[in-house]
Amino acid sequence: MKITVLTENLLPIIQEAQRFISTRPQLPIFSGISLQTTSEGLYIRTTDMKTGYQSRVGGKVERKGETVVVGKPFVDFLSTLTVGPAEITLLDTQMLEVKQKRSTAKFQTFPFDDFPPFANIPEKQTEIEKETFLQLVQKTSYAAGIDEARPVLTALHLEFSEGSIIGVCTDGYRLAIQERQVKNQEGKLEKILVQAKTLTEFARGLSRSKEKKVLLGTSSELQEAFFSVGETTLFLRLIEGKFPDYNAIIPENFAFKIQLQCGELLSAIKTATIFARESSSIVTLRFVKGECFVEAASSGLGENSTSLECDYEGSEEMKISFNSRFLSDALSHIDGEVALLSVNDSLKPMIIREAGKEDLHSLHVVMPFKK
Repeated sequence: MKITVLTENLLPIIQEAQRFISTRPQLPIFSGISLQTTSEGLYIRTTDMKTGYQSRVGGKVERKGETVVVGKPFVDFLSTLTVGPAEITLLDTQMLEVKQKRSTAKFQTFPFDDFPPFANIPEKQTEIEKETFLQLVQKTSYAAGIDEARPVLTALHLEFSEGSIIGVCTDGYRLAIQERQVKNQEGKLEKILVQAKTLTEFARGLSRSKEKKVLLGTSSELQEAFFSVGETTLFLRLIEGKFPDYNAIIPENFAFKIQLQCGELLSAIKTATIFARESSSIVTLRFVKGECFVEAASSGLGENSTSLECDYEGSEEMKISFNSRFLSDALSHIDGEVALLSVNDSLKPMIIREAGKEDLHSLHVVMPFKK
């Protein structure tokens, strides 16, 4: 194995691949990075046995071969190199040598055959605009849970219908739904569950990519989903289980609909949170005709109340309390300057969406705090 590559092309891919290595690998080889040279260039793979990452970088291949190099020292050394070509060679001693100008390093390797093989990417895939995919992930994944004991609630639920895709996340206290249009949908994609946190990491790297399309496919035999962008593919094991019936908690009609400036409400919540820290970060929205008060109180700190203009036509005062972070997260992920808050009473979920977009199946749900 011998290849010459440009460090400015190799380093970003290697750094991205490192993100998908387990921090506590069950076997030493899972802390490594698989390298394979073919006539097409250098293939780079990492895995934690639940997720696989694969990408390719071009270069001048002098000898084909493959190995698995210890991950972190290899990445750390590459980050010290300057822009320009670097020569990577697998020596007869099975050490991997990296040379650039006067700098040389040798790294321990693992047998290539001990690294888990990656599945073939299916031919039939659904094509999604990259920006559409990023919005779908970013505007929902914040609401996913982190408790690994309940894997379904850590998932991003993707639901496909003719011409559209819906993404949903919930941790049981809040819920985020986004619907986007798609083209060139092939295969029998219907509903899948994938790890939201991992897909968020992948999306973060995609935001720097010049590619404009994301291809999505699944393998029912392998129970995997595939997300491909250019030369890069993420392999994600599907999560088994039944996702909550999210439509059941969204009312068809609402007793109250309130419109107000999203930025002003976020600012008022941020201020109120200072006084809510001793009370589990609970803030109260109090509505009277034409006005919204954002309030919080603490026996040790004091109290705060901010008045905002709003479109509220209720005949009686209404109060509803929330975890301030849940409320802020939802408001931060809507587009537009005016938020529409829809609710039936102080004990029922509040629906948050962009005003004027009630016809779209894109919204955020926050459960109230019941005092």
